[in-house]
Amino acid sequence: MDEYGGHQYRRFPAPALRHRGGPAMRRLLLALLLLAGPALAQTPPTPIVETVLDQSQTVPGQSVTLRLNILVPTWMPNPPELPTFETPNLRVRVPPRGSTAISRQVDGQNWSGISHRYLLTPMVPGQFVLPAQKIELTWADPDGPAPLTATVQTQPVTLTGTVPKGAEGLDPFIAAKSLVLTQDLSGPSTGLTPGASVIRTVTAKIEGTSPIVLPTLMPQFDLPAIRAYPASPQVTEDDGAEELSGTRVESETLMALGGGQGSAPPISLDWLNLGTGKVETASVPGFDISVTGPPPKSAQTAQQRDWRLILTTLALVLGVAAMLRGLWPRARDAAQTHRQARLASEAYARSQLLAAISRRDYPQTSRWLEDWRARLPAGVPMQDLSELFAAVGATLYAAQPAAPTSSWEALAHAVRATPSVWGRSNRQILPALNPGAQAR
Repeated sequence: MDEYGGHQYRRFPAPALRHRGGPAMRRLLLALLLLAGPALAQTPPTPIVETVLDQSQTVPGQSVTLRLNILVPTWMPNPPELPTFETPNLRVRVPPRGSTAISRQVDGQNWSGISHRYLLTPMVPGQFVLPAQKIELTWADPDGPAPLTATVQTQPVTLTGTVPKGAEGLDPFIAAKSLVLTQDLSGPSTGLTPGASVIRTVTAKIEGTSPIVLPTLMPQFDLPAIRAYPASPQVTEDDGAEELSGTRVESETLMALGGGQGSAPPISLDWLNLGTGKVETASVPGFDISVTGPPPKSAQTAQQRDWRLILTTLALVLGVAAMLRGLWPRARDAAQTHRQARLASEAYARSQLLAAISRRDYPQTSRWLEDWRARLPAGVPMQDLSELFAAVGATLYAAQPAAPTSSWEALAHAVRATPSVWGRSNRQILPALNPGAQAR
């Protein structure tokens, strides 16, 4: 052992020499990190996109909230164009003040962006899938004047509209917080005289969903003494901040045609009360209708009037038959055939229709217009008589009646302009007056 206390022939390096390279290595690593820092900073961070649905299922007609959050490292000079999420049978709307500015700490940095709120309302039961949507983003670059851009995507979302137990039989399905039907009559519905009318108005007021889920309210009913003229329904929606409400108003004018009586049917709607979870019924009662005077003129009345004419003719034929007994059978058959053919002819129906138009007799015009059109063969060109007749009705029963003369004259002109069955058949049978002119 030598003077230093070590082995003489097996000397190891001094401990100080083993650690001389430590500080130099640390300085080298620090320099490399400083050089790599700008290169790492050149890769901008990815914006954050969050799609959050507050609940995955709801009752049809009720809304759930979908929130879309977008955050960028700095700020967005222009707002992005957001997706609409439009889907069949799914109503998507944005409530008032649906977009708000937000900020968040991300890795110690303050990020900013927007939060956009949607209200999703399934209109029918079933599953609704909102696929991922692309969004183009632009935000300020903290290290340069040119902005940065990126294309991001929303997450897919699935929403299910489910019918609560016990409400499976509702058709249409209506779920609301409140549904009330009211009815109003413009006057008495009994003791009407021919030509008089009464207006029936039914209003449905609904809360907790949109009034567009309400069906047609007015029922159809057949009463010979009355003809109904419905008006276009009026639907008004109140778009509140959280829930929908509104009204549907329907009205129809009941016009008295002739003597008779009956009743207008009641109206009812079954619906699910969201507060109680039970199916309830909103309804208004029916009412009696009566019209004084003789029954309205109908096909049976016309036939009775024509039979009186036939009986008179037959009486004359009987007088002649008393003198010419041998000619009686043939004369009787000829008279019956002639009368029946005349009453069933298109020309007779046309003449009765024009006479009713000339008298401005709206009920008889409607009766003979249908009869005359039924006797015309297929293929006969004619103007759109339904629109012209509807115009006549509008002049009589519209909320703001127009001058009736022009509508009546237009209908009469269209009837006269329609080719007759007799004229068509005879033009096909008779030869041309100047065949040579046709040959040239």
